[in-house]
Amino acid sequence: MIDQGCARIDTVRPHGKVHHPMPVFALRIFAARLVFGALLMMSLSALQAHSVPSMTVEAIFNTDRSYLLRVNVDPRLFLSTKPTSLPPVEASWYRDQSPEQVKATAKSVTDYLVNALTSVFSGTPAPLPAITCQPMDGATNLPLSADSKEVHLLAEMHGQAPAAAGDFTLAIGKDANSSVILINSVDGKQERRPQVLFPGETSRPFPLPPAPAAPPPKVEVVSQVEVQEVSRAGPLIVVSCVGALVALAILGRRMMKR
Repeated sequence: MIDQGCARIDTVRPHGKVHHPMPVFALRIFAARLVFGALLMMSLSALQAHSVPSMTVEAIFNTDRSYLLRVNVDPRLFLSTKPTSLPPVEASWYRDQSPEQVKATAKSVTDYLVNALTSVFSGTPAPLPAITCQPMDGATNLPLSADSKEVHLLAEMHGQAPAAAGDFTLAIGKDANSSVILINSVDGKQERRPQVLFPGETSRPFPLPPAPAAPPPKVEVVSQVEVQEVSRAGPLIVVSCVGALVALAILGRRMMKR
């Protein structure tokens, strides 16, 4: 039936009773409020959560099997156990540090990386080489400048692959609190597919350049002149020895006669 006030949807129930549900426009308002509430919750969640920091690792190998590990570290990774709870770190945070605070920051980077990354050569873990770090622009990956808004730390480690190792893998610690993008290369030739790793995972093996061949043993070459001199001196040595034996024999006979 149609009411003059607003459209209603009537249903006939058993026993001849007519049920009058909520008006159509009221249903629409109720649905709109549900959608608005969902959008509001999503907006609040977006305001409370920040961008998820990640870590980029470049493993750069040379034909002599020396290598460089270059790591882009977001400071939030070592400033909090929940990095997403912090906003991107402003460049002024680093600029305003005293020399002692700069050293403390470098130590924090080292402590974090030692727990977050492990180099593995042919299945054998190896300690990370000495770590040095410097500030960089978090948006451009260039050195920190007066115009930089966000700061990251660039950590570098120089090492030498073991002579017996055939491949390299990178293990990510369970407490890394970050995903890792790994880019391997040899003499500037990058691996086709960068690897995305998560805490507790290990990268696929990356083949290393063959170990340099050992140099051949040094063989001393005797010149022909030296050979001739030895051959000439040979008869003289023999004659001298024979003469000494004859003299000893004569001396022995004389002593026996006495």
